[in-house]
Amino acid sequence: MIQITVYKGLDSNSTITWRLVKDLIVTISKEYELDIKLDVIEVPTIEYEKLPKVAVNGEIIVEGRIPGVDELVNAVFNVIKEKTVLGPAGFPLPVAETAAGI
Repeated sequence: MIQITVYKGLDSNSTITWRLVKDLIVTISKEYELDIKLDVIEVPTIEYEKLPKVAVNGEIIVEGRIPGVDELVNAVFNVIKEKTVLGPAGFPLPVAETAAGI
């Protein structure tokens, strides 16, 4: 599972970022059959220079601006690359399964 967290304020950039991430997750999940979970955390503050923030599996990929679609897609697929290794037949296997000896 891939975890995406959007930290948003009450500003328009935060709202745009949240909608962008939400729409992108729907598209990627359906197209590639990925399990992606979205959490939105509203930060009640008047200091918006550090918001919005987008984190993928706990790693912040963008802060203080609206992310580009390519940044989000690359971050999701980099997580997938990190979690896979090639099996004996050359097909990708999740790291958790290879560690268990499967």
